[in-house]
Amino acid sequence: MKIRYLFQDNERDHQSNEVGINDWIQRIVIIAILSNIASYIWLVLSATANFQRGLDLIGTIDVVMYATISVMTLFFTISFLVHNTFSKGLVSNTVFISCTVVLLALTVSQFRAIEPTGWLTERIQTHELVTTSDKQYQYRLELVNTFQSNEKVRLYLKDIHTGKESKINLAIDLGAAYAIGSSDEGWVHMEPTNQPHQYMMTINDVLSIPKDTFLIDTVQAASIIIAQEKDYE
Repeated sequence: MKIRYLFQDNERDHQSNEVGINDWIQRIVIIAILSNIASYIWLVLSATANFQRGLDLIGTIDVVMYATISVMTLFFTISFLVHNTFSKGLVSNTVFISCTVVLLALTVSQFRAIEPTGWLTERIQTHELVTTSDKQYQYRLELVNTFQSNEKVRLYLKDIHTGKESKINLAIDLGAAYAIGSSDEGWVHMEPTNQPHQYMMTINDVLSIPKDTFLIDTVQAASIIIAQEKDYE
């Protein structure tokens, strides 16, 4: 009788250990599944800049490729998980574990493919700083998040004497497309006026956007459009 009881106890302990191992494996697999889904959502947000722009060619390829591989792997992994495939054979275990490893690898790869510029951070095109003729300010034009619904144009100013920086939004419509010519000069030109702290800013021919003229108030960090070009190429 003692031998039988000892054998039964050992068998129960073995089953208990097996259940514990299965629980841990299931948790790891569920984490892998959720991580993969989360990383793919972030990848789509990155490719569209949080839906601020359409998908370009590279973004489309990435989204479709990762979606295809992820969906197929998720399908097999969830199927194995629902049917409690683990501990039902070497082949099943191998496929199950392989799917989990692929999901984790996809998660890491998708997170690495995420580009934060254009939505989490600004994507800026600009040029070298230019100094005003009165040696009071350095300035440059900044094109922010171009070809997106949240695009804008602004003037960056830096007071040479105090180091104070300002960013002034400009009411410029970039249109459906623009081009930047080859030039060593800045994209805009600022000249002081007769009024203190006020400058006249014009857009140079290097940019194929409207050649509007703005009055810049450096104290208020504001701009007023003075002349607007109606027809441009």
